[in-house]
Amino acid sequence: MHESYRERAERIRALRDPAALVREALKRSMDVQLVVARLDECEPDEHAARVVIDAHDRGEAPSWLAAVLLGRVRHRTGYAKSIEILRRCDRLLSEDYAAVAAVRIAGADAERDLVDVVNTMEDGNARKAAASGLGMIGTASAIAFLAGAPARSRLRGASVAHALAGAAVETRTMLEALRSPDLETRRWPPMLIAGRLRSAAGEENLLPAVPDEPELRAALAALIEERVGAEGVLWRADADVIRDWLARAE
Repeated sequence: MHESYRERAERIRALRDPAALVREALKRSMDVQLVVARLDECEPDEHAARVVIDAHDRGEAPSWLAAVLLGRVRHRTGYAKSIEILRRCDRLLSEDYAAVAAVRIAGADAERDLVDVVNTMEDGNARKAAASGLGMIGTASAIAFLAGAPARSRLRGASVAHALAGAAVETRTMLEALRSPDLETRRWPPMLIAGRLRSAAGEENLLPAVPDEPELRAALAALIEERVGAEGVLWRADADVIRDWLARAE
């Protein structure tokens, strides 16, 4: 008998066993959103993690799906596989899901492995995904590492700004980056600030506020006087947003 989507959704929502839930997603990947919604309500489960790991090892689960499920199962058993998937670079956002999974599983304990990915991997997608994971961790050491990564040619300024979007970045850290002789390092603070200003103008602002500090305002005002565009520190669209913010405070 054919099972309708509504019937399948009700059956999955009624499941309580994490291992049974991941089997549903492994059997039918289009049901993954139904499954992860239930997994978020479950405790971390070793058996469920091993089901996913075994399926991936047998080639029966794509890397993106395995990473999503391991991140929602959240058992430490799935950590090594998450890092493995991050390093495999199988695309389809598998790197992004794997970095998130590593942080969901291990929290700040994932910092060393994610730093190692940024420092050693040649694949740019893997480095950007690991950077986003470090931003999620948000420790002082993770933020400092990301802030200096462009000068070491490991990340672009845009990747750092994206990774730090929700992190508690001190004004001092942004000012130090703005004073750097490295162009990519100077680019990430205004990108970060412009993104937060755009978020503040929206209906649902979930990002930290831009520090309203005179030294930062002065540094941003000086940036606007420099060359704007692809060859400068500020992108034109970001310059417009920051200029409006500075004008409102005058």
